[in-house]
Amino acid sequence: MKREIVCKAKTETDQWIYGALYQAAPNSAFIIPYLKEIQQQITAVKVTPATVSESTGFFDKKGTPIFEGDILEVNSCIPRWVV
Repeated sequence: MKREIVCKAKTETDQWIYGALYQAAPNSAFIIPYLKEIQQQITAVKVTPATVSESTGFFDKKGTPIFEGDILEVNSCIPRWVV
């Protein structure tokens, strides 16, 4: 099964961004957002390296992608799980 590799990370303004990961140096990271139209200019957004995580290819019951490091809760009786 082929899947699209998607990463997420927090920007310097503390907002989540999704796309392709680009690392120019060991302590810097950028996300290149996936574009809906080819005509748009491609712009890399600087992100906090410690917040970068990759999609697992799985989705929760609402259809939201699950990423590495996400905290999942099955129900209130079972402890939470870290992906």
